[in-house]
Amino acid sequence: MDGHAHATASMIAAPLVALLVAQQSGSVEAGIGALVGCVAGVAMSPDLDQEGISASEWWLVNKTLGIGWLWVMVWFPYARAFRHKQASHWPVIGTAGRVIYLTLLCILAAWLLNVHGATIGWPQIEPHYLAGAFVGLAASDALHWLMDGGVFARYKNRARSM
Repeated sequence: MDGHAHATASMIAAPLVALLVAQQSGSVEAGIGALVGCVAGVAMSPDLDQEGISASEWWLVNKTLGIGWLWVMVWFPYARAFRHKQASHWPVIGTAGRVIYLTLLCILAAWLLNVHGATIGWPQIEPHYLAGAFVGLAASDALHWLMDGGVFARYKNRARSM
């Protein structure tokens, strides 16, 4: 599937995932987090493991007057470290990997700013919101994975090459 189809699916799924998470958790904050996480899945998609620029990255570059190049540069080491459509593409595992990668980069940036005299105040975020955001991002990733063929993609591709 192309990036536009993945983005459209995530945007359509976002309110449904948010309602489901809010209903199941009993937390409006978790539902809002799930909505944000699912929408964030458009920019933080499993396709960040590609060395080339994905459709969502091109969209970001074009719609932000070039500022999106920073996003592309942030994810370049990640793309070099992981092969496309391997473990970094898997639901939950790939989601956690991208969240950990981005968190480590934020910690590194804060440390560098601190070394140079800036003080960073960390925001206090409701744990239900964070958990919901992770669930929403994972749901977006799972949808992406299923659209790419899911667990059977490897077998379909092998059958085509025979």
